[in-house]
Amino acid sequence: MSFVFFDTETTGLKRGFDQILHFAAVRTDENLNEVARFETRSRLQPHVLPHPSALRTNGLPIESLTDSSLPSHYTMVGDIRRTLISWSPAVFVGFNSIRLRGDAAPRPLPVPISGISDK
Repeated sequence: MSFVFFDTETTGLKRGFDQILHFAAVRTDENLNEVARFETRSRLQPHVLPHPSALRTNGLPIESLTDSSLPSHYTMVGDIRRTLISWSPAVFVGFNSIRLRGDAAPRPLPVPISGISDK
């Protein structure tokens, strides 16, 4: 079984309103030897206003977020999905993703993993 360690940079902390801007992941084998690496970014969606604290934390200048040469958010999420499906089955571990909500359920991954296929 392989392991996938991933992290995201976002425009803030409100999952219903903020956008993932940067996604990075490393896949390892069962002995934690790196076997693959993936990283992608997207431009800011026109309706999303980044929180100043998020920009300060992730160090992304606003000019880089509006760069038209970056892929759209939709394209980026599709690339993430294809990569994670190709790396499945695996144990997915996200940086700061094990926080518990009020119902004591783990925080979900940025894209659905289980039950998805390329069909």
